[in-house]
This record gives sequence, C-alpha cells and structure tokens, in this order.
Amino acid sequence: MRLALLALALVLAACDSTATVPDDLSRVDVTTLSHDPAALLGTWDLETSTTSGFTGEGPSTEPASGESLVFRASGAVEVYRVDDAGEATVVTLEYRVARLDYDDGTQSEAPVLFLDGRVVPFGIADGGTLYLDDRPVDGDLRGYRRQ
Repeated sequence: MRLALLALALVLAACDSTATVPDDLSRVDVTTLSHDPAALLGTWDLETSTTSGFTGEGPSTEPASGESLVFRASGAVEVYRVDDAGEATVVTLEYRVARLDYDDGTQSEAPVLFLDGRVVPFGIADGGTLYLDDRPVDGDLRGYRRQ
C-alpha cells in the first residue's frame, strides 16, 4: 500500500499546471475525436469534469484532481484515486475498445471504451486530452491530460 501511495504521489507531483482542457466542456463531442486504442496507452491525470445538468442544478464545470488512469497494452487500466481525506486507492480494471453492436445488426458510429463491461463513450483530442463521457446516463464528462 505504501508503494502505491508513493507511486500516486509521484504521478500527481509530476503534473504541471498547463491546462489542455477547454473551458466549455459542453461543446465536446467525443464521437468526432480519435478512438485509437494505441493512443490510450500511458498515464492520464484528471483535470476537469462537468455535470450533465440532469441533477436539477444545471450543468457546471470545475477543476478536478486526485485521479489518474494508467492504460496498459495488456488490456488493464489502473485507476488511482485520492479521496478528500488523503486516502489512496488503486483499482485495476479490464478494458477494450470496440463498436457497440445494436439489435438491428448495426454498430455505433464511434468506438466506445468497455471498462469491466461498462460502456463509456470516449475520445482523444489533439494536444493530449482524453475525454470519458458519462453524460448520456446522467453522469459527467471528464477531461484527462496525458502525463
């Protein structure tokens, strides 16, 4: 556990303050971005997230931190999180990139990210920003900067 905390501390300390995520995330359309599985490989640090607005409070965007994703060529992604109390957790999930198959025999326009069976629309923008989009299910859009 101490090794994991040290690794997470090093990951977070290596971040610089240069923002690559746009101020208005509501304009991000992940279907128009890159979906190259090889481009996912590496470490991504959470930079900002926005709510969907379906919570009754309206959409909002705020800086975010305390989460890093490490995508491996083996099909594993390590999720590092630090909560408000400073406690770190590491979870390893399986991932793959594929198009959704619909009942009518068609497929989704853009590939999606399958995280342990959960479907997450995603896209990688020029400049090294990964977007994970849970807005279609009343979630948030998260922007991660490549480390």
